[in-house]
Amino acid sequence: MKRFVSTFIAGVFLIKVSVGLAQIDFKVRMIEIAGNEHYSDLILQKLMLTRSYNWLTRNHYKSHLLEDDLAAIIQFYRDEGYLEAAIENFEVISDSLKKNIVIKIQITEGERTKIAGISFFGNQTFPDSMLFRLIKSSHEAPYKKSVLENDRIKLLTHYADHGFIEAKVEPGFKLSAEAHKILIDFNIQEGPRVIIGNLKISGTKRTKDFAILRELEFKQGDVYSYGKILQSQRNLYLTGLFNSVFIHPEEKSSELQTMRDIRIEANEKQGGELNFGIGYGSLERVRGSIELLHNNLMGTGRQAGLSGSASSIARRIELSYTEPWLFSTRTKADINALIERREEPAYDLQRYGGKFTLGRKFDDYSRFNLAYRYEISKLSTEASTINLKPEEKGNIRGLIFSLIRDSRDNMINTSRGSFSSLDIEGAGAFLKGTSTFLRLTIRQKYFYPVGRRFIFGTSFTLGWMDKFGASKEIPINERFFTGGATSVRGFKEKYLGPENESNDPIGGKILINLNLLEFRYTFYKKLSTVLFLDMGNVWANHDDFLKLGFRKGLGMGARYNSPLGILRFDYGIKLDRRTGESFGEFYFSVGQAF
Repeated sequence: MKRFVSTFIAGVFLIKVSVGLAQIDFKVRMIEIAGNEHYSDLILQKLMLTRSYNWLTRNHYKSHLLEDDLAAIIQFYRDEGYLEAAIENFEVISDSLKKNIVIKIQITEGERTKIAGISFFGNQTFPDSMLFRLIKSSHEAPYKKSVLENDRIKLLTHYADHGFIEAKVEPGFKLSAEAHKILIDFNIQEGPRVIIGNLKISGTKRTKDFAILRELEFKQGDVYSYGKILQSQRNLYLTGLFNSVFIHPEEKSSELQTMRDIRIEANEKQGGELNFGIGYGSLERVRGSIELLHNNLMGTGRQAGLSGSASSIARRIELSYTEPWLFSTRTKADINALIERREEPAYDLQRYGGKFTLGRKFDDYSRFNLAYRYEISKLSTEASTINLKPEEKGNIRGLIFSLIRDSRDNMINTSRGSFSSLDIEGAGAFLKGTSTFLRLTIRQKYFYPVGRRFIFGTSFTLGWMDKFGASKEIPINERFFTGGATSVRGFKEKYLGPENESNDPIGGKILINLNLLEFRYTFYKKLSTVLFLDMGNVWANHDDFLKLGFRKGLGMGARYNSPLGILRFDYGIKLDRRTGESFGEFYFSVGQAF
């Protein structure tokens, strides 16, 4: 009764004070919280809409928001098991001259309630021991409402995965307020086990039924599984054919209570696309692209595309075709053909050729590819380029084996997850061709959010290659290069490592590129800043690798998440600047550095 009276008086006080403050926009100068022993001020203030005034969050005092904030704090404590938590008192102290206020909140947390025991009732199909393994709540653990709700959902999901889609799970409670203990009873109504009946497709006009049915993880006659329904929705969405996919059981018929038809509702994307693009970058300057794509040829899910791009240093035309289910298996086949001309500092390249790739997924995140590539090239180099003729023609025939694992939440603007890849390419030998070499490349990227605004990222690329057989040298366009906007910032594009007599880069056989750290901080909506540290180099051979060290770059940047993509502005400085080198380099491009 005493707590109720004090809280009521505090509420009356707030109303009295807010009448005078309502006439003026008062800034919230400070929020002081006392009595909170188990949770910091920062945690509790994050629950509140009322915030201290600063140049980023220009908040003014609103009495109704403060009332909601106090209720949110108490609800948070109750959800964490502090069932006796209360706001003992709060004050709103105003300064009419400076037009600001200080809010003081006094909390009584009380003792935390713990779980005295857990029981299951009504479970006939699954024993208690199995159900206990599914939940996180346990004997003598703190009572948390959010954990209990997650346990309820896990139990329902488990039943739904085994055909019991009408199952109900309702927790019951027996509270001992004096002992601060609670007994939890999970009351379960299993209902009938459901078998899948007919599969019905709706919403499609172009896509053939077989292109949808082959992506499903279930078939007619299977026991209904909620997990397989979700995975099938994901499979269909990832085909790129649909804007949305919704799979659900239809209402049960009066004849068969345990048989349910499954409805697959799909909203198709437009089959054909014509895309144009124009941009500007610090390396390529003005660039443009055009792409004609059809992602659902004759409703089969097959894809075909023709694209072209041009910039100050490169022109490229590419033709592509994709068969998502080769020979009615989950093996994906890609065929690509290209014609390209590039102008690099030490050489000009003309090439045409193609690649045939077979790919197969292990799971949602992992896959492997096996590719064969055939390219005919013409290299024009300066006479001073080491170990290369002024003009050299050749053809490359190679096999590439790739292992890839990608758990990133967003490939364009990643905030969480990782990417790993291993590529092994062998060219020449029994495949013939003018060059015989072996190349190994390992890539790793890792991203982790720190709070709501910070993202930590790191990346490395390791590469090794060498020539074999009768080959005298590895073609310059096949070698490793580093330095620039997406590798070691602070240096010109591809200018780290071996050089010719004109100081132009000629690449090497060993590559180490380390984006040691990149901190991304979103300070306002779509605007963010970046702090980065990069290091790496390219070495001509193993002897140079032991003699020469890494080059290092440190810098800052800005990002703007525009409708056209992430606009990136970076400036990196050389931490180990040598005589004749610039202090640093500026980069402007679209997309993150890695």
